[in-house]
Amino acid sequence: MSKRLLYLILGFFFLVFSQSVFAQSSKAKELRKEKEKIEQEIVLTNKLLKETKHNKKTSLHQLNLINKRIKQRQRLINNIRKEIRYIDATIGKNKKQINVLEKEIKQLKKEYARLIRAAYYNNNKMTRLAFIFASDNFYQAVQRVKYLNYYSNYRRKQSEMILQKQDSIVKKNNAMKKMRKEKVALQHKEELEKSKVVEEKEAKNKTVRILASKEKKLLKSIKKKKRAAQKLENTIRKIIEEQIEVSGGKEVVVKETPKSKPKIKKDFRLTPKEKKLSSDFSANKRKLPWPTAKGVISSSFGSHAHPVLKYIKTKNNGINIITSKGAKARAVFKGKVTHVMQIPNQNYVVFIRHGRYLTVYANLDSVDVKFIPIKIPEKQSCILRYGKVKSFRILLFG
Repeated sequence: MSKRLLYLILGFFFLVFSQSVFAQSSKAKELRKEKEKIEQEIVLTNKLLKETKHNKKTSLHQLNLINKRIKQRQRLINNIRKEIRYIDATIGKNKKQINVLEKEIKQLKKEYARLIRAAYYNNNKMTRLAFIFASDNFYQAVQRVKYLNYYSNYRRKQSEMILQKQDSIVKKNNAMKKMRKEKVALQHKEELEKSKVVEEKEAKNKTVRILASKEKKLLKSIKKKKRAAQKLENTIRKIIEEQIEVSGGKEVVVKETPKSKPKIKKDFRLTPKEKKLSSDFSANKRKLPWPTAKGVISSSFGSHAHPVLKYIKTKNNGINIITSKGAKARAVFKGKVTHVMQIPNQNYVVFIRHGRYLTVYANLDSVDVKFIPIKIPEKQSCILRYGKVKSFRILLFG
């Protein structure tokens, strides 16, 4: 084995080993981070559920939170199972690597023993000197000195390689012991979470039975909410039309689907500043912050089957967030507050325009808006500092 080849083997071994350790460490951190996030969500849901139970009447809010908590626990169980699979895979990889290392050590020890025997027979200084002085010329003598030095270094490197590989085996065995302990703890946690899911499903069924017994009351509440949602929708449409007129409006040709006929619609006439604001808002659509610091989504955008009356579908044009009583709602992006108004069953509603986009914040108990006068006297730029969410904790956002 040449010196160059020896260095290459050493370098390749540690490069592969370090990359493997880094990849494993990164995956483990990612799974732990995901688990911590889900656990924090469960803590918040528990807190909100505790708040709803102060009101002795069983409500849809309680049912939504129980459903949410069941889903969160199921996500947590899935995360734990991923961690266990990851640990099993890592232990399997470590075992294979240990087997390879043990074979390499066996081969290195065999080669090292041969070197030691050769060194023993040639250890006499006179023998070394005789080997050098027996050279035919000076150049050959120099080469023989180099060879003896190389031979000595090579033997030392063989010894170092054996020690390094033995050290790697010890580290891998220690890592496997630690991972096995983690696996046992995770399996225990998985069983605990599964038993909690069973309890929560029983609580959910009980809540559904209580609410189902109040079908007439629920139907009345659904109709009331539908009227309130329709009123809000009509108000939003009216405000958009009004804002288009205020901007000076312009006619544009649009096609709702590739096959539909072109239609002429009125759109915002934007200033350069408003165009930039629109562009910035659009670029941040999937990265916008929540309108509350903490909360749980109780209803997402779109049509959904009612959680109790399955034969009824409800439609949501935004999202509903359950948060703590008195929590602050905030604007998700810079913009201009165009309207603050009270709508029946929606409490205070704030409309913020971001160029050609509009965000709406409903069910606020109070509103704190900052007005900043600009050059044109009849127009004012406004920023929603915050709005306090109404006592029953639902913020409607869209």
